[in-house]
Amino acid sequence: MDNMDINDTSGLFVPDANEESVDIYDGLDITFSSNAETASPKSSQLKESMDLYEEIVTEEQQSRETSYSELKSRFQAAQNQIIELRRRVEQMQIQNTGLNTENFRLKKNISALLQTARLEVTRKDAEIQRLNQQ
Repeated sequence: MDNMDINDTSGLFVPDANEESVDIYDGLDITFSSNAETASPKSSQLKESMDLYEEIVTEEQQSRETSYSELKSRFQAAQNQIIELRRRVEQMQIQNTGLNTENFRLKKNISALLQTARLEVTRKDAEIQRLNQQ
């Protein structure tokens, strides 16, 4: 206890040491190097198993990316098909409107033609009767 002084205010032992003489990291490199030599086979096995897991994770990631890109391309193709089908529906609606208009006109014309033909038949019948009476 010669190197230690008692701090009266806190009640703690404070070492009476010169900062140059204390190495707080002393011995750490020796322990690490001796552990590294003994742990080397275990660490290499650990690295190999981590590499295997990394390969699995990498394969899963690549599989997800491939699946994502495939789904994205299929989605884009579906979007393009939807656009094309909407365009075709719009064209068919325009064509349908035109055909409905033409159908209405034709019905109106046929009706007028039939009415004219009936009047003409009535007129001809009256002409025939007039000629028969003469």
